[in-house]
Amino acid sequence: MENETLANNTLSLDVAGKEQLQSISKWSRFIGIVFIIFGSILMLATVLLLANFEALMTEIIKLNGIDEEMIDMLEKGGKYFIAFALVLSSVILFINGFLLFRFGSNSSQYLGSQNEYSIIEAFSYLKKYIYFSFVLASISAILSLISTIVFFGGTH
Repeated sequence: MENETLANNTLSLDVAGKEQLQSISKWSRFIGIVFIIFGSILMLATVLLLANFEALMTEIIKLNGIDEEMIDMLEKGGKYFIAFALVLSSVILFINGFLLFRFGSNSSQYLGSQNEYSIIEAFSYLKKYIYFSFVLASISAILSLISTIVFFGGTH
């Protein structure tokens, strides 16, 4: 019954709705491209960091005077933890960029062709972007709460 109702109703936006969708599609494509570029730069920086870690450590020691304990930690595995965090951040940027770009592209395609499949696909990418952002925000909030409890709760 619901499918018949959806099949009989065609999606139609008024002029103001089309203008808003056009603006949203342009901005989401732009932001998606920026996220992908930042993700690429971050990935390149990670590769360069790992390739030149010892030289960078020497320069940082000269500038900041890091103690031996910190140097040992970084040489034993800290650099891989830093690299993992950078790669993870890069992947997150890529995913966000891809989802936003696809939303914008499919929205634009709908405006050009009035093909309902394009707008359904566009909102599918937007939904994935919102879910992904919610999961990341939740993880970030939980980690922030844990670190706050550890930092302030451990000083009794």
